[in-house]
Amino acid sequence: GGPSCGAFRCVGNCLAGLARAENLHRSLCFGAIDGMLTGSGITAACAGLGLMGPGSKAGTHLAVAALSLAACTSDGVCMAIGHVWSTYVLHHAGMEERREERNNFNANRAEAKARLVDMLLDRGMLKIDAMSVADTLEGYPDIFVSALVGDSGHTFGTA
Repeated sequence: GGPSCGAFRCVGNCLAGLARAENLHRSLCFGAIDGMLTGSGITAACAGLGLMGPGSKAGTHLAVAALSLAACTSDGVCMAIGHVWSTYVLHHAGMEERREERNNFNANRAEAKARLVDMLLDRGMLKIDAMSVADTLEGYPDIFVSALVGDSGHTFGTA
């Protein structure tokens, strides 16, 4: 085990995680369905142009089938890659927002508390209750930041 073994292990763990991702499978399936529609369009266009018919060669039929299969595969893979990329972007943005809120909380607690109170007031909480919640949560920085960014704190971890 040198450094390359660790890199392979890391890549293997990432691929194993992707293989278990239900949303990724869903994106792959939706992409494959989209590819089937594209393949049907290719087949219909070839038939309409007279490239396929009862008298056409078997090679033409195979070429159309190959194009349809390629469309199905490429659409599925592209949608899955898009899902992975968008998930990464959303995760990264969420972590960055938590980090900024945590830094703001550490730099100016009074301002952070005021923002939390305003947010709670906007959601219909009484001012005395909102201030009590903010005062209580001030002693729990991770929970305070989670309340400010609107997540459970477990999605993105601590910043």
